[in-house]
Amino acid sequence: MISIRDIPYYWWDGAISPEVCNAIIAEGERQHFAEAGVKDDNTVNKEVRTTEIAFFDSQHAVEGICKHFVDLANKAAKWNFELDSYENVQFGKYMPGCFYVPHRDCDVKNYSNRKLSISVQLSDGERYSGGDLRMKDFEGGECEMPEGLRNQGSVIVFPSMLLHEVTKVRVGTRYSLVQWHSGPNFK
Repeated sequence: MISIRDIPYYWWDGAISPEVCNAIIAEGERQHFAEAGVKDDNTVNKEVRTTEIAFFDSQHAVEGICKHFVDLANKAAKWNFELDSYENVQFGKYMPGCFYVPHRDCDVKNYSNRKLSISVQLSDGERYSGGDLRMKDFEGGECEMPEGLRNQGSVIVFPSMLLHEVTKVRVGTRYSLVQWHSGPNFK
């Protein structure tokens, strides 16, 4: 029997239609982009992360999409984390050479109460190479990632304390949505 300790994430293959993904990409491209920073002070460190990002305004439709999948995963995976807030949805654009080294979404003081992270695959995985989401399990072992995770519209939700990365994009552009859901300290 496979347990959540073996596969510490919950995911859906192609849960969002290509038409909706393409519309989100088109709207995301019209947002104000910045180089992605790291840590509390949002310092740009090109040895850790190279990505262009923009944020959708609060109450944008993508917020409802992400919250829906986070709530479903929280129950289905039986994490049952107490969640009381979330950040604006980040639109990520990984072009050739872009990457994000292994990191945790909650290992800086201002984000210590992040509990669940969501990543939505907006691009058609056949249109770029590299740019793979990889993750470690709770014991630090390499997770087997789902084969369909690169399929356009796939969604993955995982505990924010898990070490994960995005490998370097070699060709094409990888677009994604990312959001973090927080709650009170674990009891």
